[in-house]
Amino acid sequence: METHQIYSVEGGRDNINKCMRMLRRRFPADRFPDLNLQPVLPPPIPLPAHYDAKPTQLMLPEGVRCEVVVCSIVDAGHFFVQQPTHPSFESLHRLNFYMLAVYNTAIGIPELPRPCGPGLLCAAPANCGWYRAVTISYYEEHDEVLIRFIDYGGYSRLPRCDLRQIRTD
Repeated sequence: METHQIYSVEGGRDNINKCMRMLRRRFPADRFPDLNLQPVLPPPIPLPAHYDAKPTQLMLPEGVRCEVVVCSIVDAGHFFVQQPTHPSFESLHRLNFYMLAVYNTAIGIPELPRPCGPGLLCAAPANCGWYRAVTISYYEEHDEVLIRFIDYGGYSRLPRCDLRQIRTD
């Protein structure tokens, strides 16, 4: 496409619109009829047919210094960290807000099935909020589940009836 040039304009919607108006004033349509200022959008990303319910675990890059925050300590050799400079860290606060809004009212959200095996993704109450967790083991005699918190680390043993199936939406 030697006869075409595509420019990328990034920013907030108001600033993008202002930039496009400035470009149109600089290059009026009557003098530059071939100049197209319409957005060129990439093709939509196809949605996967099946969502993987398993959480993604970030890995620390080897040989590179990485800023981390210790968020849970099990013992001196077993602790959990977060990477505040990772792009996904920004959405953690929003996820916490939505988890609280959705799971604080337990109406219509089923609890975990009995018996529940290891590796089930669930929502667990802790510290006045709801957090993503994965089941580690089930204690049938007490109907309790050992869970690991996905985003903050740490473990907790909770009654199965307190845990909720996680919504995929």
